[in-house]
Amino acid sequence: MRRGPPPTGGAKPPLSSSNVIHPLPVIEEDAASHDDDETPKVPEKSPRRVSPLEATAGAAATRTRGSASAPRVTTPTPPSPTPTPTPPPPPPPTRRILLLRRAAAAAAPSGSGGGRLTAAEQEASEKVERSLKSCLAERGGWYRIALMAVLAVCAIVALTVGLTIGLRQKKRGAAAPVLFPAGSYAFTTALYNTTGDCTTNNRTFRCYPFRTYRQCGSDSDSDSDADADADAAAATYFWTIAPVNSWAFRISAAPNPFVPQFANLSLTQLDANQFSERLTFNSSMHGAAVVPTAALGDNNDDDDRAATCYYHDTLVTGTIWTRRPAEFPANLTTLVSNGGGHGEGNGKPMTSSTTFEPWPYAVRVVQSTRDAPDCRDADGNRVGGDFGPPPDRAGECSCSYANFDLESEDVLSASRDIRI
Repeated sequence: MRRGPPPTGGAKPPLSSSNVIHPLPVIEEDAASHDDDETPKVPEKSPRRVSPLEATAGAAATRTRGSASAPRVTTPTPPSPTPTPTPPPPPPPTRRILLLRRAAAAAAPSGSGGGRLTAAEQEASEKVERSLKSCLAERGGWYRIALMAVLAVCAIVALTVGLTIGLRQKKRGAAAPVLFPAGSYAFTTALYNTTGDCTTNNRTFRCYPFRTYRQCGSDSDSDSDADADADAAAATYFWTIAPVNSWAFRISAAPNPFVPQFANLSLTQLDANQFSERLTFNSSMHGAAVVPTAALGDNNDDDDRAATCYYHDTLVTGTIWTRRPAEFPANLTTLVSNGGGHGEGNGKPMTSSTTFEPWPYAVRVVQSTRDAPDCRDADGNRVGGDFGPPPDRAGECSCSYANFDLESEDVLSASRDIRI
């Protein structure tokens, strides 16, 4: 129904039947209702009330319209606290710890409560023990373990011994080189003089090689023949010089039936670091043997010719120069050098011989005796009597060797100055 315009003049509009407010009836609480058996009726739903589903849909539509018209404000969310790391659970006890704890529990006095295992540890310990026994039973038991231990000990001992021996050999191989004049050398000389004043029979004394240097040279007609013949007077000594320390040496002779034998004789150094620098030694020999050139007895038979004369008191003296060059044999060449070059030390390395290389410097050797010969046959019987000279005519028997100044009288005079 269409309503007309509101009245003018300030008059209120008339009330309709729908706008009239009726008073509610008064309910008496104590009064009994005549409708006790009837269920009260539910009042009708107000058109303004909505269901929860409808209210939710309406609120969503409202938020949609509001977000399109007004900016959305986001409230910042506070950061969540960092969680505290939880320590990992302790690892289960190892086999050794279980065994140690079990041993400690067994050793603890009863009632003390110390060293006892928990039920779980006790079970784990028994399990470990059963596993160990099973492993030993499967692999041969304690005998195999003992055998492996013995083999390990033997391997360690063998390794230790091998390393020790190897290090010792390495140290020996790395020893300092032998310096001149230490080494083994061949000292080649020539017999240049002999004397036989200690005996009345010249056949009882002679010197190897039984010809002097002058005798060999006088038999030749040319220089080449003289050099060849001079070699017939040569006598070679094989000596080894060993160092005691940086300034002292010893000398030993290699076995040789024609020359004197000695060992570890001390060498004396004279005129050190000069051109005349030399090493000297002397040695007493007992029983130097000489084979006579002819029969000594009255009967000219084999027994007499096989006689041997002994000189029981013989002196051997040697002088070895380290800078003065040798002159015999001819064209002597050698790799041995003292680095001095005619006696002037220039600090060059010195070389030594270990294979009896020729000695390139001067050397002189003299064997002398004042003892009368004692001649014996093969059976040890004395032959020929006493060959000693009268006391007023007693002299010296000597053999002199050198490798320098063989044509000079200086060597001869030097040999005569040697006395026992």
